Amino acid sequence: MKMLRSYHSFVLRSTRCLYFLGIPLVTALLQLWCSANIKAPVGPVLIRSMMLIALIMLDQWAFGGCCSKHAGQIDYLRCSVKGKVVLRNALIQDCALRALVIAVLVGICYGVDYCIAGDRLFVPNWGLEALFYGFLLYTFITLGVLIARYSTMFFIGFLTAYLLMQIASGIMLLVFMKMVPVWIPNLVLGLAAVLVTWLCIRNPIRKMERGYYDETIEG
Repeated sequence: MKMLRSYHSFVLRSTRCLYFLGIPLVTALLQLWCSANIKAPVGPVLIRSMMLIALIMLDQWAFGGCCSKHAGQIDYLRCSVKGKVVLRNALIQDCALRALVIAVLVGICYGVDYCIAGDRLFVPNWGLEALFYGFLLYTFITLGVLIARYSTMFFIGFLTAYLLMQIASGIMLLVFMKMVPVWIPNLVLGLAAVLVTWLCIRNPIRKMERGYYDETIEG
């Protein structure tokens, strides 16, 4: 419960509603339309690319700019002996909920496809492909969040999300077209996911721990 309270102190209720209700609902509707009207691989790549941009941009209303030298929204935590714990709990909860939301979104996509295509969807390695999409989205979204947190400009966050979307789309197409064995990106993305998660938690805490004097000298 303490971890949840820490997370809620950073993320507004309206943002949480978009995160946990709005995006899953829009994803389900888009997947339904794409499954009925667009042939693979365009449909899956389109849906997952939109997920990537949406989840990176939502972070701008929560922790956006928290690693920037010119942002002071987490500096007030230095005034409390529990400030570091509150921030760490909020960041851990953020990463955990991001992974959960992505798992739900991937499940929604496969569930809608199953309702339309039936058993034809489930090729022998569909589980590995689902895992690939989950790893890919989590890794690239968390990387985008990490980069965007170093700027207070909304445009920088969008540009970061757009560039990462292009790279992720290319990787998805390579795997979808069987040009790369799916276990290779799964292994690489799994290791990358651990690294970006650690950085996403460590860097804002380091920014909070560094005093104003240290940042002034370095600047």
